[in-house]
Amino acid sequence: MESRGKQRVQLLLQALVPLLDAGGLRMVQPKGQRPDAAGFDKDLAVFEEEYQHYLDFLGIGRIIDAGKVAAALARLQAIEKELADWRAALPARAAEWPEADLDLGTRILQAQMDLGAELPEAYFARAEAVSKTLLKALDHVRAVAGGKTPAVDWDKIEKDFSAAVNTLDASVPRIEEE
Repeated sequence: MESRGKQRVQLLLQALVPLLDAGGLRMVQPKGQRPDAAGFDKDLAVFEEEYQHYLDFLGIGRIIDAGKVAAALARLQAIEKELADWRAALPARAAEWPEADLDLGTRILQAQMDLGAELPEAYFARAEAVSKTLLKALDHVRAVAGGKTPAVDWDKIEKDFSAAVNTLDASVPRIEEE
């Protein structure tokens, strides 16, 4: 993320120099000899848009609502518990699994999007680790439901999921009350 941030700052600086030159040229010319301001205004508007985009991308100035992140993580953890319950209930409840599979897959996707919406780009890798591990849990239960041997051990999935959740949660800034 640091190198991506440096790259974005470098791109902004490269775009800013010509704007400063163009603005400086406009200011030193007598009013009747100044170039048309429309092109300069357009370039300035593009620069301002890119600047705001990069600030948003880097999360600069964005306040993360730790409560909303915790709620999104709690939803993902609840889904992981449901998957563990389904794993234990199979194959006895195999007839019910296809409907539950669709529901759980949809809820995982929604919970991932909810989590991602609360975090700036700098948190993408940590949020993705939570999501990928939960999807491995879903694949594991799908294999069990299909009578196949899962590709990944359930205990490893649970351990990795817990570690990913804890890593992301620990990285979210919180305001300490005194």
